[in-house]
Amino acid sequence: MTNLWFQNIRIFLVLLLEIISIHFLLCQEFSLHVKPKFGSEVLELNRPYILGSDTLTFHHIKFYITNVSLQDSNQKTLNDTINYYLIDLDIRKTIHIKIQESYSVRQLKFSFGTDSLTNEDGAKGGDLDPMHGMYWTWQTGYINLKCDGIVSNETKRNHSMNFHIGGYKFPYNSIQYLNFPVNNKKFAEIEIDFKQIIEADVREQNYTVMSPGKKSQRMAHSIKKSIQLYQ
Repeated sequence: MTNLWFQNIRIFLVLLLEIISIHFLLCQEFSLHVKPKFGSEVLELNRPYILGSDTLTFHHIKFYITNVSLQDSNQKTLNDTINYYLIDLDIRKTIHIKIQESYSVRQLKFSFGTDSLTNEDGAKGGDLDPMHGMYWTWQTGYINLKCDGIVSNETKRNHSMNFHIGGYKFPYNSIQYLNFPVNNKKFAEIEIDFKQIIEADVREQNYTVMSPGKKSQRMAHSIKKSIQLYQ
């Protein structure tokens, strides 16, 4: 009786290992890497960058990538199980999405920022937790991009640089929707050019955007134009 019990347990464990092995063979990850840039240079925090007669140093950059989905050659859509990613350049730059081995990726879709439904529901947990410093109030909602640093110019004066871009109510909804073709690979990289996002404001000596409005919406459109996909 004891030998039969051990034999049954052994068979069960072998079958379990086979099931786990098959699962890992069938499942893999599509990786989306975020690469911040400043013009032609890779952007790193706490490093100076030249813009005309100004020197810019970025101390904190955080933003939301949301509603990521993949589409195959048959236009079958796979929605990511995680809806909201807070990309903090101090911590995380890559998103991993579980897909089936047989899934043939052809399109990548995602949003930059949080949608109106999310904002109308109020503050949440996880990456949307207000403890991350990305939530204004229930009236103004989430900050889609927070870019903080210092600008020094030829007068050697330092100016605080604070671009907090957001807003979900008409006419200043700042969420941006993006769609890129991908070449049936398991990895893609999106580059975000922060020079393109902030250049116009810095040249006009406008170093602060801290609430929804025309300036925030204009910079949100610049964010969309600044994003390119490379494979």
